[in-house]
Amino acid sequence: MTTAQPAAEQPGFFALLKRPELGRPIIIQIVVMMGFGMALPILPLYARSLGASIAAAGLFASMFGLVRLAMDLGGGPLVDRFGERLIAPVGLAIYGVGTLVAGLAPTLPAAIFSWALGGAGSALFFAAQFSYVIKASPKDLMARVLSVFYASFNAGLIAGGVLTGVIINFWGIAGPLRVYGVLLLGAAVLYRRVVPPVERRAEQEAEAREDIGGPQTKRFNGLLELFKTRGFLMVMLVQFSYMFMVTAVFDTLVPLFGKETLGLTEAGVGIVFGVAIAAESLVLYPTGLLADRRGRRIVMIPGLIFLIFTTSSLGFATGSSLLFILIAFHGVASGIAGVPPGAMLADISPERRSGTMVGAFRFTGDLAFFIGPLVAGYLADHSGFRTAFIVCALPLALALAAVMRTPETSTLKDAEEVPIPAL
Repeated sequence: MTTAQPAAEQPGFFALLKRPELGRPIIIQIVVMMGFGMALPILPLYARSLGASIAAAGLFASMFGLVRLAMDLGGGPLVDRFGERLIAPVGLAIYGVGTLVAGLAPTLPAAIFSWALGGAGSALFFAAQFSYVIKASPKDLMARVLSVFYASFNAGLIAGGVLTGVIINFWGIAGPLRVYGVLLLGAAVLYRRVVPPVERRAEQEAEAREDIGGPQTKRFNGLLELFKTRGFLMVMLVQFSYMFMVTAVFDTLVPLFGKETLGLTEAGVGIVFGVAIAAESLVLYPTGLLADRRGRRIVMIPGLIFLIFTTSSLGFATGSSLLFILIAFHGVASGIAGVPPGAMLADISPERRSGTMVGAFRFTGDLAFFIGPLVAGYLADHSGFRTAFIVCALPLALALAAVMRTPETSTLKDAEEVPIPAL
């Protein structure tokens, strides 16, 4: 990991992007997320155009996430074994081929298989990408770099959503998938050519190959050793609760509540999302700056408290105007609480196992991403939206308790390990 700099020399937002080891992967990240923003809205519609039932259309959309979830834990050790600059373009190439073939598929089964293949490539790419970013970032700039990294997600998704209709007009309902596949293949070539290597000490390279390149038992033991890392379980719980909130509240309850209870149109629901993303984006970099200068806990604890409050209050909106106000506050809370988990992960990650740590982090988030809509839908059906919003805030309360019981991670050095208590 890059060493710290004197406070007077620390760069600002745009200066970070000018650094080749930070700006170049983040620009590629924007391209990847722009394509995802183009493809995401048309997935069920494209499946229906191939003759799928509504249930089968849902299967088509969800297979990507299921395969990515299955690949997360395996992708991390591969990053540690072969390095970020090999796994990232390989993952992008697999992702691109799967996406392009899905857009050209003549039948639904072929499209499902190809899109699932894209999910495997996505898992490899994002594990390598995140591992690269936390290795390339100076420790005292970590939260700021990650705030820019997360902002690239929002920027790409917004740009992609704007382009979706234009692409469909020119190339039909399969157009976004085909364009996305080409973008991913181009990004794979670009990544290998322009993203510089991350310096790694020779002894760490040897340790990583010795530990991870052996039998499956050593790989399994490598995962188990992460549980000895101080703060690991806390970071995983925070990641699970945050991603559960995103998929259960943002992606499921808010659009359903807005449309079915408050009578918003599809365009109105889109504006709600836009307000939330804009509010979140405004606070990402200031939050990263504060987390770097004052510590992760001083940001995370009030951020989680604020997020618990806004999540619970959304179901009390009695009209669209109040919903817009509440969702703006929710976006701010989401931005404040969303930056520290990745920085905490970087704080506690042993460099020789950063890929494995990132794989576990992504697995936890993807698991929550899969479970969230199921829980939210069940609660809304059986207990109503107001209760559903409140219950979906409970995992955040558990995460808050865990953060309050854990020391400041930015002061933990070399991923201090503690013994697991006997059962």
